[in-house]
Amino acid sequence: MRSDSLSRSSKQAGFTLIEILVVIVILSLLMAYLLPKIGAANESAKQFACKSNLTQNFYAPFQAYKTSHDGKLPKPSGIHMLWALWKSGTIEHTEKNLEKFFCPGVEHGGEEDREEELKALGPDNIWKVREDFTSEDTDYAVIAKRRKMDSGRTPWMADDNQFGNNHKNGINVLYGDGTVKFLTRDKELQEWWDEEDPDFVFPVGPTSPHPDLQKLTNGSDT
Repeated sequence: MRSDSLSRSSKQAGFTLIEILVVIVILSLLMAYLLPKIGAANESAKQFACKSNLTQNFYAPFQAYKTSHDGKLPKPSGIHMLWALWKSGTIEHTEKNLEKFFCPGVEHGGEEDREEELKALGPDNIWKVREDFTSEDTDYAVIAKRRKMDSGRTPWMADDNQFGNNHKNGINVLYGDGTVKFLTRDKELQEWWDEEDPDFVFPVGPTSPHPDLQKLTNGSDT
């Protein structure tokens, strides 16, 4: 009698094949629903980190540089303005500050990882002269010709998209008043973004179709 009772309890505690399949289907649907949202959240976090990087780690140092140089900006144009911030010590020579030259939205890695190569050399042993600093040393483009940093209409820095889009859904642009605007692929950049090409990279620099991005360069004019 007791044996029959245990047998029935065991059967009642178990799951049928149909119940297991139902659970699997529900879990699959949940994963299909949640994964894109997780990916979108991660992308938004990287976009925000990039925005903070531009304002706190570049705009603020530019202002500090002006204060200590009679209101003048660095003499070089383009990305070598960033080198001037480093060379002058306006940006302190630390590994953490070195990381700021690279966009949080860009996945770095592999044997030819420039960021890791620079870290291995050490912050005090890099970028001694202007020629040492190349477009591989930053994920940002900088204004090609120096202008006063007092106008919200003047684009100052942006994602350079040199090795692919820094961000999947648009481009962060730092303007002269310290604000950062995210130009989105489905609004400001929509008329030029090739949605049919999965490998499309939006150009930043003189060849860019967007007028603000045309004023930037990942090289240097001087």
